[in-house]
Amino acid sequence: MFVQNENFGIAERLRYHFQYGKYDYPLHIHQFPELAYVFSGEIEVTINQRKELAHKGDFILFFPMQTHAYFTPEYCELVNFAFSSTLTPDFFAFIGDRIGSKAVFPGSAEVRNFFENSFKNGIVDGNFTEIQPPKIPLNENYYSKQHFASFSNPHNLYHIKSCLYAVLGDYINKVELVNEGGSNRMLPSVMLYLYSHCTEEISLSEMAATIGYSANYLSHCIKKFSGMSFHELLGNFRIDHAIQLMYKNFGRIIDIALECGFTNERSFYRTFKQVTGETPYCYMKKRDLHTQK
Repeated sequence: MFVQNENFGIAERLRYHFQYGKYDYPLHIHQFPELAYVFSGEIEVTINQRKELAHKGDFILFFPMQTHAYFTPEYCELVNFAFSSTLTPDFFAFIGDRIGSKAVFPGSAEVRNFFENSFKNGIVDGNFTEIQPPKIPLNENYYSKQHFASFSNPHNLYHIKSCLYAVLGDYINKVELVNEGGSNRMLPSVMLYLYSHCTEEISLSEMAATIGYSANYLSHCIKKFSGMSFHELLGNFRIDHAIQLMYKNFGRIIDIALECGFTNERSFYRTFKQVTGETPYCYMKKRDLHTQK
């Protein structure tokens, strides 16, 4: 599992993605709610270790700080995006500390038509910027298109808000809201703590004392929900931060390692290879080739 820190949920714009083919995306977590809609085919989603299957006409809603992943059995066509909760404050005020009992839900005919006309048929910002698909796709049977809709255009802002509220209205009508259990509350606290302190010298016992759980219980829950130990999860956060610095041309690899909380270059290399599957040097070289194209 990794933490997705791309700032695509900012209040100034909406970035939305059209995914085609075999769209597989690994287990991750981020601070924004995420919405998806299936135009055709089917896709399996994993949310907090629970699997659900979405078909044509289904919506998918992930709450902030919920672990989730996508897997396509054969083929799907969908649009998905994370968005700032400030776009729909009434919805999040209404649900409070509750979460949905499931992520996948069928849209009503009216809402499906409204959503498809808004995004697929181009009512939202007909002059949006299209970003080219990634040069290195997730797999050979996958294709993606990314678009930005600026909220400086009042039409975009109000239309997207009305579309989101229409979908969320369907969600309230069709999905039971339940109170979060202790472990569900714990995981966001862990993620937020690590996000804020991953570059520091921290320990499991220090984090446990800060967020109000015993170290043993915290260790058990982290392993249960992420499949990683505390140190492995901390390493994922640090490597994610390192990648952000690489894209900013922060400096030498040793400088990046020390900035991200590693005590030496050797431990940084080892953790980077475990998380990404390649060395920092190879990753930076591939990144440079990618940005040049």
